[in-house]
Amino acid sequence: MAELYLPRRSSECVLAAMIAPETQDRELGLWPAVATLLVAGLLSSFVSAMLLAPMTSALAASDRTGSLTLLYQTLVGAVLTALALPYALRAVTDFDIATSAAFVVTLGGALVSLAATMLFARGGVAMAFLPLVVSVAVEYQLLKRFAHARRVTRPPLAVEAELAYASASPLLPADVEHAAARVRLVVASLSQAEAVDVPRRVQEGLDELQEAAAGLESERELDAPRRLLVAGIRQFQGELVELAEAAWRGDHRSAINRLRGVQTIENALSQLG
Repeated sequence: MAELYLPRRSSECVLAAMIAPETQDRELGLWPAVATLLVAGLLSSFVSAMLLAPMTSALAASDRTGSLTLLYQTLVGAVLTALALPYALRAVTDFDIATSAAFVVTLGGALVSLAATMLFARGGVAMAFLPLVVSVAVEYQLLKRFAHARRVTRPPLAVEAELAYASASPLLPADVEHAAARVRLVVASLSQAEAVDVPRRVQEGLDELQEAAAGLESERELDAPRRLLVAGIRQFQGELVELAEAAWRGDHRSAINRLRGVQTIENALSQLG
């Protein structure tokens, strides 16, 4: 099993080549964001027309220049759109946003649209859609900045339960329990990861496992169960590199359940407990 171990430097080089820039941080795409803004805008327009039309008409009748009416409509529209934006974002995408951040998004777009409308008021039909285009562009950039991917909690894998059971013995030595905790952390992190995040989680997991094995080897001359535990960790490291390469082609959670390195680790823990 020793041949399955990849040195830390080698594994970092392999994974650095595999991790594409887009796997580091998920970003909200253009068209999902535009669809979200459209849905939120339609909802706010509907509510504004149903509930605030009398107040808008009264204000327009007393506002000779129309500037107060325009400002009122801009602010009310921003508030209503901000209230609808988190719900629209969750319905259209797997991203989320706080209401306060949503207000920043809609207010920024509304103010830019208002400025463009006043600046190009005499531009004719050719400039009629410019405020809308500018507003959507600003709102998209702000939405991409403040929206964050939702974390979906998934049920534990069978291998997680088996590993937890194997390491639950109160008789485990401290160094072994410390190593087992690192292994459990790696397995749990990978089981909760999206496929796009697996290469990054694997890189982090390799570092954790390297430290776990080094901690065991630095304590004393290893007995047979500890040698088996270290061998399982090394085997697990090699399998993680293969898991990162295959994450794009299938369900990595099912693959984790079949990793032989974890089974070897469980066997070693049962002997040590």
